[in-house]
Amino acid sequence: MSKKKNDDGKKPDDLKNATVIEAAGAVIFRNRTAHANKDNTQNSTENSLNNGNDATGTRDGVDDAPSTIVQAGAVAGPDGLEILLEHRAKYDDWSIPKGKVDPRESLAHTAVREVAEETGVHIRLSAKIAEVRYPLHMDGSEGARDKKHKGGKHHRHQELVKHVTYWAGVPISQEQADTREQPFGHPNPKDNETDRLVWLGLREARERLSYPDDRKVLDAFADFVTAGGDHAATLVFVRHGAAERRKHWSWQEELRPLTPKGAAESLALAREIACYAPSHLFSSPWRRCRQSLEAYSAQSGIAVENMPQMTEDAALANPPAAVSAQEALVAAMAGRGLSDRSTAAAAVCLHRPVLGLLLPLIADAALDHDVADRVPDESPWLATGTGLAVTFTRHEGRLVVLDAHPLTPVVY
Repeated sequence: MSKKKNDDGKKPDDLKNATVIEAAGAVIFRNRTAHANKDNTQNSTENSLNNGNDATGTRDGVDDAPSTIVQAGAVAGPDGLEILLEHRAKYDDWSIPKGKVDPRESLAHTAVREVAEETGVHIRLSAKIAEVRYPLHMDGSEGARDKKHKGGKHHRHQELVKHVTYWAGVPISQEQADTREQPFGHPNPKDNETDRLVWLGLREARERLSYPDDRKVLDAFADFVTAGGDHAATLVFVRHGAAERRKHWSWQEELRPLTPKGAAESLALAREIACYAPSHLFSSPWRRCRQSLEAYSAQSGIAVENMPQMTEDAALANPPAAVSAQEALVAAMAGRGLSDRSTAAAAVCLHRPVLGLLLPLIADAALDHDVADRVPDESPWLATGTGLAVTFTRHEGRLVVLDAHPLTPVVY
């Protein structure tokens, strides 16, 4: 049996030796607007950007037109949602917002930044939903062959391939965007790249999209929503940054601080945490854990709240109490997913032994084996100064983990 070909006739193996361009984007979703209906969705929610306006009436975000959004946290299901598509005048196509990775930038940061720059809509990331890989010319871009690459040398027969990672993107308010702007950075709008935006239901969006790979991404998003993703919450688990070694520390264990390397990890990690726009920060009260979130706390103005059950000593002395505290936090965030999905995200900084108590429970609640395999299953669980963004929901009466995505700060 011959291998299935891509839409341009190339077999998947033909792309293995191509030059890969990394990119990221997001399927931005909200509940259907009050005035949208199946017969007139296009006309009621389409906007031109010729005057600098986005899909909700301003270039700055979604908060200035609250009358167009219905119950942002309510359970909607695939038929009750609409997503944002963009039209690029240069290529005369309709697509899901995405863009290329900048130097020293993570894929998660790229997705949030590119959405803001191309559409004016500020988002927080929910679950990672899809990855696609295709020859560059298939998205309308010029230069399908890499004519100058690797030190200026010409490789005229080197295929250029774009690899795009997509998340589900939840619109946040301008106030939330302002709160996270210092750790995240200020997006620079691309005024000449996108000329029209439209909110469409999933069926209408599938018909409007210009490229087969975008329709595959939309199908993956529909699966995410069917599993309860429209009311999901995200909890970013962080392992504290590199700390002074125990054998070199003679004071109380709870006062052992980060090293200069750990401080750098904290600063870089703040940029990654910002992609999820957490409404709350939690931590073991021990110094090295609190210090790992202090960069984000100081820049955003969100205070770090202590969880005394989560110290190494407390968790080892009473594991059920630590698990109960985490379950209460997860339940509270799941409730936010039902009431206001834009604020249904938090970050919590923990110690290695505590992560060893909690992450196996996360894996046990995974939607499927693929999600479970993305949860670390052995010590040290997470490297120091890194994190794991876990997206979960209440679905059919039980907690279900929809995604687990690593956060690795870019330190240079």
